[in-house]
Amino acid sequence: MKKVISKKYIKPLLVGLFFSNIATNSVQFIISLYILDQTGSTSLFANIMAIALISKIIYTPLSGNLIDRYSKKILMVVLDSMYLICTLILILAVHHSAICSVLIYNIIIGAISSAETPLVQASVPLLVEKQDLMVMNGLVSQMTVLSGILAPMVAGVAYQVFSFTTILLLSSLFFIIAIISEITLKIPMIDQEIKSSLANFKNVLTFLVSTGKKTGKLALLAGVINFIVTAFVEVAVPVLFRLKYHVASNIFGLIQAGLAFGILLAAMLTPLIVKKIKLNNVYMVDCKINPNSVRINFTIYHTM
Repeated sequence: MKKVISKKYIKPLLVGLFFSNIATNSVQFIISLYILDQTGSTSLFANIMAIALISKIIYTPLSGNLIDRYSKKILMVVLDSMYLICTLILILAVHHSAICSVLIYNIIIGAISSAETPLVQASVPLLVEKQDLMVMNGLVSQMTVLSGILAPMVAGVAYQVFSFTTILLLSSLFFIIAIISEITLKIPMIDQEIKSSLANFKNVLTFLVSTGKKTGKLALLAGVINFIVTAFVEVAVPVLFRLKYHVASNIFGLIQAGLAFGILLAAMLTPLIVKKIKLNNVYMVDCKINPNSVRINFTIYHTM
């Protein structure tokens, strides 16, 4: 791990990713609280969150084409600069039309964020050797999850002490740190065949058809799980704890951090069970923890 993290351009990438994610997660967290506190409307809150996700879905196929065509370093700087500009505009606009400003902000941010994850994933293989790729991907995942844990905790406490615009200003500072760090990056360009978004989409459909039923089932399973989990985390959790139970913002931040920690724990446990899980029994996993040792046993139940 020391060999990977000591490379010249790895640290700027991790620092930029960390501060960018901290800022993004903090803004999204306080926007959720702000909408619920200002309107008290579950339907309005859910619709605003849904519009952001729809925007992300629409622009995700286009983002891959941009990443293939242009410098990944420049794209990173541009994305975080757009985050920064949008956040500063939101600070000025929120006093005039709060809900409308947040709605427009979520649409734009949804489009910007569609390129963020694939951009980092495409950059990592260009910065490390093949034998270091798995370790580097692990570091990227750790930074992402760590920021997901810290952001709601810090933002939840700050929301009780400072105003909405003050937290947006602090998040803007984090975006600036991320931009400065990313400017020092040097990511090489590679020569490759560039296809249109439509051609890429056709290739994906061809691949899904050619690989048979298993890939389609996995894609359907992933879609259903993501549909349920996203709806619960993005909408149900804030509504239940903030509107129904009137949980303070700092406690709500701990709850959100706990959800992120659960993702981290699942990622750590996955290597222990991944060899035992098959497509026909993935839904029947039983985890038993032995209190007298650190060993965790996973049992797969087969059903006919």
